[in-house]
Amino acid sequence: RDLIPAFGARWKTPFFRGSAASAAYLFIVVAQRGFTDAWVWHLTAVPFAALAIWFLIFGITGFFVRHLEQPRPLVRYFSDASYWMYLTHAAPAAWLPGVLANSTAPAAVKFTFVVGLTTLLTVATYHVFVRSTVIGELLNGRRYPRRLPALVVS
Repeated sequence: RDLIPAFGARWKTPFFRGSAASAAYLFIVVAQRGFTDAWVWHLTAVPFAALAIWFLIFGITGFFVRHLEQPRPLVRYFSDASYWMYLTHAAPAAWLPGVLANSTAPAAVKFTFVVGLTTLLTVATYHVFVRSTVIGELLNGRRYPRRLPALVVS
């Protein structure tokens, strides 16, 4: 816990190093045809992927510590809803693409529709069936009143 504030104080350097390592990794992946041996490609790309992951973990964590340390009711609401959303998202996320399979809409539109409707359904079921019930108490440790969160902290 003592290290967390340090992440917030210095988040930019690891974030940009992680972004650079990600770019290097993607460049190697795209240029993999230039490698004659798969092992050479693998041993060249993997260190960049590892660096990217670790630097981005520290950088993104630091960004959130630095800029989102104040409590926000809407963020808390979605934080509480996230486990329910995780548990229930699979059904609509698997069913909706099948419904849209014969649609001539572009893939980006279909994807946006599936993600948006899945999110809407899981949040709505959380609010109606979970948040102020015994299920919500089990998932979040307490029951909340049946009302929407305030969008702005006063």
